[in-house]
Amino acid sequence: MVTLARTRAIVLATTISVAATSASATADGQPPDPPKLRADDVVSESLKRGEAYAHLIAAGLASLLGVGLALLKASTEIGTTQALITAVAVVILVFVL
Repeated sequence: MVTLARTRAIVLATTISVAATSASATADGQPPDPPKLRADDVVSESLKRGEAYAHLIAAGLASLLGVGLALLKASTEIGTTQALITAVAVVILVFVL
């Protein structure tokens, strides 16, 4: 079970880590260089355009399935819980897809 104290600790650690990284990475005002893949890298061989599109489509369908399940769950709830689940599902639908 995730407690509020543990959640706060994770958020604080992440914030400190990102703040330290962001300050050093943007000190010269330039964005960081994108990672480079070697031509002989096995991973680069498997990242073909068709596979990338298939992964994007699968991720979109999984997201839609999650929104649908959230709305299904919201239909069984009442009051504030129903409104909150519906609002989160709509925000995910609008901003993620």
